[in-house]
Amino acid sequence: MEDTSSVAATFNLSEEEWELPKAAPKGYRSGVVYFPKYHWLIAVGPTGSDFSKDGGASWENFSSEGFHAVKLGHTEGTIWASGSNGRIARLKIQ
Repeated sequence: MEDTSSVAATFNLSEEEWELPKAAPKGYRSGVVYFPKYHWLIAVGPTGSDFSKDGGASWENFSSEGFHAVKLGHTEGTIWASGSNGRIARLKIQ
C-alpha cells in the first residue's frame, strides 16, 4: 500500500506550523474544493476521491473513480469533477 501520510496538511496559525491529518486522503489528490453547504472539503485525484468534515484534520475515501479537477457549481449546491477521456461527474449527496 502506498504511504499517504504526508499528502495533506493544515497550517495552524497560532502554532505557526503544519499539522498532518489523523487520517490522510488515500493517495495523491490533484484538486480540492470547499463545499459550504455541508462545511466539507472534497478532494479528487487519479486514484479516487475523499472528503473531510473537520477542516482537513481527517479524511474519508468515498470513491475509487479517478478525476483530475473539482469545482463548486455556481449555485453552491453542486460539486463537479472532470477526468480523463472527457469524463464529467456531479457529486450527488443522498
